[in-house]
Amino acid sequence: MLRAAFPLVALAVAGAVFTGFLGESAEPYFPKALQSQALDCPPPEPGYAPYSVDVLSEFEADWFASDLRVLRERPLYPAATSDARTLRFTWLRSFHPDAVIRVDTAADGAAVLTGKRDVGGAACTPDGKGCEIKRTLSAKEIVRLESVWRTAAAAPLQACRGGLDGARWIVEGSGGGRYHFTQRWTPQDGDPIRDFGLTMIALSGWTFDETY
Repeated sequence: MLRAAFPLVALAVAGAVFTGFLGESAEPYFPKALQSQALDCPPPEPGYAPYSVDVLSEFEADWFASDLRVLRERPLYPAATSDARTLRFTWLRSFHPDAVIRVDTAADGAAVLTGKRDVGGAACTPDGKGCEIKRTLSAKEIVRLESVWRTAAAAPLQACRGGLDGARWIVEGSGGGRYHFTQRWTPQDGDPIRDFGLTMIALSGWTFDETY
């Protein structure tokens, strides 16, 4: 259930870096209201107490926004009021470079996919070549994407499962004055968020040695 739920020099340098980070993170990539929502979770094992998981913590909001800036991705919030729509899958992996795949659909239904991988990925050279892809989706691909998006959009905004190492799967939808956000930590087979992410990866044409 969701509820509206060191030495002086070193210190000076650290403070300046921290202040700069906060300034950089001031642009709102996500609705503040998400930080007041949480998912109530049952005890992980007998004898443990129930717990809750934030839909999006303040730390996560800054972290995700920072990585999206590195990938030169704009905020999808607040949503535009036009009929155009954007779906975005952001994949933040612990042991591999980040990736983002975005589909922009115009008011006439034409859909263009843009994929970006952080420099260091297997498909990227040191100068950044191969890190970006752009292509127009076919009518059949659009139908496929719409199907998995409907299921993903109806899924819970967060899940009780979590951990330290793994990957964050972040799904956003924006358009027609509405914005949608969902995240998972290394979702498993059967999770609509995993299905959506895998579909976006397949549509990009990219292959990855490890999908977690």
